[in-house]
Amino acid sequence: MCNLDDKNIETVYERLSEYKAQGAIGIGELMINRRMDDPFIEAIFESAEKLER
Repeated sequence: MCNLDDKNIETVYERLSEYKAQGAIGIGELMINRRMDDPFIEAIFESAEKLER
């Protein structure tokens, strides 16, 4: 599992891709207080969906 901080929304896909290459099989708990429709949260879900394939 991996976790993401909210430092840079533009690098979410690249970071998830790197974690997957290192063996991560999913995203751990999101420990940030954001709404589900927040752009950062949406970027995480969109990136995870793309990387599933």
